[in-house]
Amino acid sequence: MFLAKLTWNLGLLYFEEANDLRGDGFSGRKGGHMLLDRWKELSDSLGRKVVFGHNVFDAPLFEATVTGLQDDGGLMLRLDDGSCLTVQSGELRYR
Repeated sequence: MFLAKLTWNLGLLYFEEANDLRGDGFSGRKGGHMLLDRWKELSDSLGRKVVFGHNVFDAPLFEATVTGLQDDGGLMLRLDDGSCLTVQSGELRYR
């Protein structure tokens, strides 16, 4: 089941890339990203308080709230001091 879902989502990436060459996006809107829209729809991370790092159990870097996902896949986080940043890789642990 996992491999079937992974294959389906990789197919979305392939079709998005092909349609982005035409400039209209796979989701039918300019700059559309169907896979990212689907992630936002299914994610339970948005709005959640998380610990972020590259080894969150042994050496967490900071706590933040997940605020969104950029078009390039970067995870948008808001730190407790109100500043925002985007990370491209790392681990999350829910608080």
